[in-house]
Amino acid sequence: MFRIKLLLLSSFLFTASLWAAGTVKEDIRLGVALIERGQLDAGLKRINKNLKLDVKLSAEVLHSALEAKGLALLQKEQINLAIEALKRALKLNAGSEKSWRLLTMAYDMKGDEKALLEAFESAVKHQPNSSDLRRDYGMSLLESGDAKKAEAQLLRALKLSNRRPDIVSDAAYLKLYQKDYKAAQSLVIEALQDFPGDANLYYVLGDALMGLEQSSKAARAYQKALKDDPNYTPALFKLALIHFKSGDVASAESAFRALLKREPTHLKAKAYLGVVLAEEKKDAEAQKVLEEVLKQAPNFKDGRMALISVYERQGMVLKASRLRKQIRKDSE
Repeated sequence: MFRIKLLLLSSFLFTASLWAAGTVKEDIRLGVALIERGQLDAGLKRINKNLKLDVKLSAEVLHSALEAKGLALLQKEQINLAIEALKRALKLNAGSEKSWRLLTMAYDMKGDEKALLEAFESAVKHQPNSSDLRRDYGMSLLESGDAKKAEAQLLRALKLSNRRPDIVSDAAYLKLYQKDYKAAQSLVIEALQDFPGDANLYYVLGDALMGLEQSSKAARAYQKALKDDPNYTPALFKLALIHFKSGDVASAESAFRALLKREPTHLKAKAYLGVVLAEEKKDAEAQKVLEEVLKQAPNFKDGRMALISVYERQGMVLKASRLRKQIRKDSE
């Protein structure tokens, strides 16, 4: 009789354990879903509560919980805690590309270049066929100044992605960094045959042509980028600069104003608009714009020189003199 009771008790405990594990598993899944929907605090609360329970869970469930926890903490900018959670997640599943991407993002946000590159090195060992990881590793290597290793990763990413346009753009940027403008141009032109409507490819082509001192062709490339994406402000800024440097101040003014309409906080566009207005002798507006810019970027040389001219034309000799003295003081 005692043996029967013991067997029944063991069976009950086993069933209860399975039931508890199943309940925790479902609650964790709900927590993960909440985090993915942006409800970070509610999701974290559920996950943390369940991770504290003395319930045996599968590696898969634990990994998903820790990965989601890392994501939430990253979005809350609790970087060190996010790193801790993501490292634990990767111990359970070192083949998770998402976990590696989140971990490298965390190190990047922290500004820990050494740990970032080490994490990428491990990531591509565990996910050797991930074009995204190799691309991001290559760009991080480039930022660290190691162009040779960066090139190896980007070329591998290109091959793995079947020359995906965003990766072609990054490979071309590497060539721009190396001042190999012809190679950058060739990469982009080849990609445009398969992706003729890609604004970013036209933008990179414009940069390559600027490097080759072909500003008219560069302007056409930036215009094509804007045709494909009218809100592509980097292309509009480069186009405005070409107008400005070629002496077409009316077109430059129009382009800088159009850019600021789309992106009012674009400081460089506002700065050059002030310089253009000064050249057009629209002194009242130029003064207002340049004074606002120089409060945020006091060392903008072209802006300071333009403002001196504006002051002098309006008879503000004292202001012009003070600004000249400040420039001389800063250059000492």
